Amino acid sequence: MAMRLLCYVGILSPLLLAAATPTRVLADDLRVRKSWDAYSTEEKDVYLDAVRAAMASGDHLLFTRMTMDPSSLARLRGTAAEPAWHRKWLLGYENMLRSLDPKFAAVTLPYWDVFEDSAKRLSSRVKCNSIVACSSFLSDLGGCVGEDFGRPYIVNGVPTPMETLRQNIAARFHYALHNLLGGLYETQAAAFDPIYIGQYAMADMIYSIHQRCHPDNAAFLSESITAGELELTPNSVIPMMLDGQSVETHPKTAAFFRSTGDTFADFSSPTGSPPSTAYEYEVSGFLKAILDEFGLGCPARDPADGLRFAEERYMPPDRDASLGFVRAMAACADTVVTGETDEAPYTFVVCELMAKQQNGVFTNFSSTMRNAWHAPPAMLPTCVTVLTAVASGAIKIQVGDECRRAFLNETSVNTNEFSTKTRGFAVVTRGRDGKMERIAATRTEL
Repeated sequence: MAMRLLCYVGILSPLLLAAATPTRVLADDLRVRKSWDAYSTEEKDVYLDAVRAAMASGDHLLFTRMTMDPSSLARLRGTAAEPAWHRKWLLGYENMLRSLDPKFAAVTLPYWDVFEDSAKRLSSRVKCNSIVACSSFLSDLGGCVGEDFGRPYIVNGVPTPMETLRQNIAARFHYALHNLLGGLYETQAAAFDPIYIGQYAMADMIYSIHQRCHPDNAAFLSESITAGELELTPNSVIPMMLDGQSVETHPKTAAFFRSTGDTFADFSSPTGSPPSTAYEYEVSGFLKAILDEFGLGCPARDPADGLRFAEERYMPPDRDASLGFVRAMAACADTVVTGETDEAPYTFVVCELMAKQQNGVFTNFSSTMRNAWHAPPAMLPTCVTVLTAVASGAIKIQVGDECRRAFLNETSVNTNEFSTKTRGFAVVTRGRDGKMERIAATRTEL
C-alpha cells in the first residue's frame, strides 16, 4: 500500500497567547518537553529505545488499556474533564518510561508539531509530497502505511474559555487526525500507536499556554459537570482505571502515578505542582513565529510565568519555507469576508486552496471515528462547513493584493483560480462497512 497522503493546515491564531522570557532559571529536576524536531539525535534514540522497552515489557499496553477501560476515559470523552485525564495519563506514561532503565531517567515526552508539518506540506518551496516526508516525527516513528488520503483540517481562531478551547481542539485537531490516519488510529485502541503520545502532548502544550495566559480561566473544571452517570467537581478524583481498579492502587501502575496528583484541581497548573513531576513545554521556533507574525501576546505577569522558546540552533532546515507560509497567512488576515461567520478570514483562503489542490473533494469524518471518539453526528470538517457557505453565497470573500502576492509566492497558486462559488465541491464519507460514498455539494444562488 502506498504511503497515506495527508494535508495539514495549522494556523494557531489567538490560541497561542504569551510573551517570551529572555532568560529562565530552571529547577534541576524540571522536565522540559520539546518539539520532536528540537530533540538531538541522541535524545531521539533514547526516547525511541524507551518506547521499545515499554512495548517489550508490556507497560505500553497497560497505558493503552487505560484509555480503553469502560470506567475510564470513555466516560469523559466529549466533556470538559477529558483534557485533565490526558494530562495525568501523559505524566504517568513519562514516569513509566523513566522507570524502565537508568539510561531513561531523564526522558521527556516530545510533542508532534503538526502545525509546522502542515505548512511544509502546503508550501511549494518545501520538497516533500506526503505527510510522512514532511514530518520527521512520523518518519522517525516508522511512517504510516495505508490507504491514500489527501485531505485537510484547519486549526485557527479559538476563543479563550477553557471549554470552548477544548471543543475547538477536538473539532479541528483530534477528530481530523484520528480520522485521517485511519485504521487502528480511528478506534479506542489508538493509544497503542506511539504517535498518540506526540499528538496529545501537543494538545497539552496548547492547554498549558492557555493556562499561562489566562490564569483566571486555567481550571479544566471550574464548576460541577455531568459526564454520563458521573457528577464531577474540581475536587473529584480523575477516573483513571485499569481492569476496573484505580491506577493509583493497581499493583502494575501505582508507582507511575505516585505524586502526580489525583483530582481535576491538581492538574489546573500548566506545569504540574509536585517538584518531582513538574514539567514545562518549550515552544518551537515555528509556533513562536506565529505569535510574532500575528502580533499576539499577553505579557507574563511574572518572569517565571513566561514561555520557554527553542534555541536557534534547533531550527530544522525547512524553517524558512514554513515561516514563509506563516507570513502568507498573516498577509491574508485582512481578507474581506462578507456574511455572518466566526471563522478567521484566512481560513476561507486556505480552504479554497485545499479545494483547488484536491479537485474539490473533501473527506468527511468516518462512522468508526465518530463512534470511538464521540464526535457529534452533525459535525463536519471545518473546510466543508466553510466552503458550503461560500458555494451557497452566504459568505463572500475578497482577497487583497498583498495576500494574493504572498500566497502565489509560497504556494504557487493564484487566488484568482479559486472556484468554489462556480463549481462547488464534493464530500466523501467512509461508512462502517468501509465503503466510500461521494455526495456532491449543491450550490444555491442567492
